[in-house]
Amino acid sequence: VPLYLANLARTLMNLGGLQRDLDQLDAARSSLEEAWELESEAARLAPGQGDSARVLFFAAWNLGLVCIDQRDADGAAEAAQRIANVAAGDPFPLRMAAGVQARAVALTTDDAQRSSRLEDARTWLRAAVEAGYADLEQMDTAPDLELLRQQEEFAELRGIVVENARQKGEE
Repeated sequence: VPLYLANLARTLMNLGGLQRDLDQLDAARSSLEEAWELESEAARLAPGQGDSARVLFFAAWNLGLVCIDQRDADGAAEAAQRIANVAAGDPFPLRMAAGVQARAVALTTDDAQRSSRLEDARTWLRAAVEAGYADLEQMDTAPDLELLRQQEEFAELRGIVVENARQKGEE
């Protein structure tokens, strides 16, 4: 059963991505939510087997993008939290969680929620950088990080990314 669930989850995740590309946002959201649920159940039934963390990351990331397209700040913030929860110290998902959350901040009207979400985005970006994130070009140019580039601590994080990239180049 776990393999069946996992395969169905992957199919739904791919379908959701295609539906998003076709601007069928409600259908995409439904497919991606179901993919998340099925992959979560497969991971629960067969822990440690397969690549559930990767599938859950992509399902949540695509779900976050759909929510952003729908201008649903709460949905995007929830998707960002899901990404962070499955990241398990992996710098790339943490960086992507920060980007989705930063976009959720831009859609949020309540000041307290904006502040809380911005803090989450900053925390996840810092965690990504401290875990070895090394893509300087993305740090400098990715549109989803624009809000974070305006934050005081960004220069410090960028400096760590430069060092991470240098170290990876030496390996």
